Amino acid sequence: MFTREESFVASFGIVVVAIVVVLMGVTSWWIVRSQQELMVSSRLDQVRQVAGLMSQSAEALMISDNLSPLRRLIVENSQKYELQVCRVVLPDGTIVADADPSRIATTPLPANWSGGEGITASEDHGAGRVAVRRPLAVAGRGEAVLEIVADVNGISFWDAWETLAGIGAIGSLAMVAMLLIYRRTRSRLRALGAIREALLMYKGEHTPAEFLKVSPDFGIEAQAWNEFLNETEKLRDQHKRDEVNDRLDSRQRGTRGLDDACDTMPYGLILVGKEIRVQYANGAAAAFVQADRQAMMGSPLDQFMTQTEVLDAVKTAATGTSRRRAVIVDEIETDSGYTVLRYIVRPVRRTDPGDAMVIIEDITQQRVAEKTRNEFVAQVAHELRTPLSNIRLYAESLLEDGDDTTLRAKAINVINIETKRLARLVSDMLSVAEIEAGSMKLSADDVQLGDIFHELQADYEQQADEKNIDLSFNLPPKVPVIHADRDKFLMALHNLVSNALKYTANDGRVSVELQVQPNQIVVEVADTGYGISEEDQQKIFERFYRARDERLASIPGTGLGLSLAREIVRLHGGDITLDSQVGQGSTFTLSLPHHVEAA
Repeated sequence: MFTREESFVASFGIVVVAIVVVLMGVTSWWIVRSQQELMVSSRLDQVRQVAGLMSQSAEALMISDNLSPLRRLIVENSQKYELQVCRVVLPDGTIVADADPSRIATTPLPANWSGGEGITASEDHGAGRVAVRRPLAVAGRGEAVLEIVADVNGISFWDAWETLAGIGAIGSLAMVAMLLIYRRTRSRLRALGAIREALLMYKGEHTPAEFLKVSPDFGIEAQAWNEFLNETEKLRDQHKRDEVNDRLDSRQRGTRGLDDACDTMPYGLILVGKEIRVQYANGAAAAFVQADRQAMMGSPLDQFMTQTEVLDAVKTAATGTSRRRAVIVDEIETDSGYTVLRYIVRPVRRTDPGDAMVIIEDITQQRVAEKTRNEFVAQVAHELRTPLSNIRLYAESLLEDGDDTTLRAKAINVINIETKRLARLVSDMLSVAEIEAGSMKLSADDVQLGDIFHELQADYEQQADEKNIDLSFNLPPKVPVIHADRDKFLMALHNLVSNALKYTANDGRVSVELQVQPNQIVVEVADTGYGISEEDQQKIFERFYRARDERLASIPGTGLGLSLAREIVRLHGGDITLDSQVGQGSTFTLSLPHHVEAA
């Protein structure tokens, strides 16, 4: 019934139509059934209300032995509400009142009667009818029953015709709309169906494009698909041509690959023959000797290299005079400083003289690192020697004059201070090692800032008194509790206060001020010391760096304190900034949030 391109979409449409028809039938059945149940429920409520009203009247009339009004009430309500059965019956089956007078017993009510104690109210509804029974309590005489049965009219086809017709009309309009939409999009669906069939036919790169093309009459989608197949076929042909060319050039590429590998080396490589002429040089070697690489090929080595010691070693290795490796280090002055090059000269073949190899390596950074390390070791040794010497001196004084109370107190105090100083120095070095290894973590907890600053004041009062420096701590009336790593935060403050005292001359002034802001605390450590130049301010927070000021040469230090303090504060989410002028002093500002999560 359908073309191959439309079969999938049309089949899907048939399934949708079938589902719509089934839903229409189910909906019609449900509506008719709901209406029928609604009518039964309404009729039952009506009969229930009639029974309630009649039971009250019947009890009163039976007590007064007034049966005529009771029978008239039964007949009137039966006619009014179209009741099939409506009667009052005694427990022995005697009918007292009935809608059909022929069924009424002619005898008057007895004075009393037995039975009826187990009579209960009940309701029943079935196919086309509802029934209600109500017990009647006749005071002083006995029990009776009011029985009512009423018909329920069913719903005919014509009663539900309007509803069913409406559902049918809606369903028909929906299917007509679907048909119209399908016919409007038929051409595009045909194109998509044809492309789907082509994809199902595709079996890899060996399927010819001509088998996968679709009719361009199907629309722009079909035309775009055919163009895509044409481009794919062109790319496939180009890929095959590239593979053939790669196979033809495999040997040449192998040679170029070796040259490229040598050019990526960070070391200079030069091969020299017997006549001390350059046979090969990589890009790094040309850069080291500051020459053109092509110009070096076949030229004498001494045209590009002036180091006499290196040239002699090359001649010795190339002529076979020596089979040993030679290492020469040369330091070259440049505008930006100096450069250190290391030359390694060795014969290419140990048993066959004739060629020599020169390897050039830039070891400037290595030398700088060694120099920095040596300076650091010297500074640390000096820093460790001072507190150890003081501890030893006062320990000997205790041993010799331990009975002098004043001397003993002073010696113990100095030993305590120097021990703390020594512990801080070791802790600084360990913390730097942790930072470089990336293993430093915070152990955040509640920190009493008041205790922190009182401890700082106690630790540095004596050092300030020795230099006659006015050391002041300015704290607000209410010092907050922050959430941070107490030991590391205290270490950062120690480094700032210690530096301020160290680089402030005698009779100077150092102030530590705490400011409490809504989201952070700010600690300013200001001094009237030597100050820091703008050039040194750019590097003062680098590890092992010390300001290039001749006045500070005699002051010991490792160059770790400020670097470590900033790293610790930044781990807490804060920072340290510097404001300084030479000869007027410096102000270090530490800002830290109130709450710090443990890292």
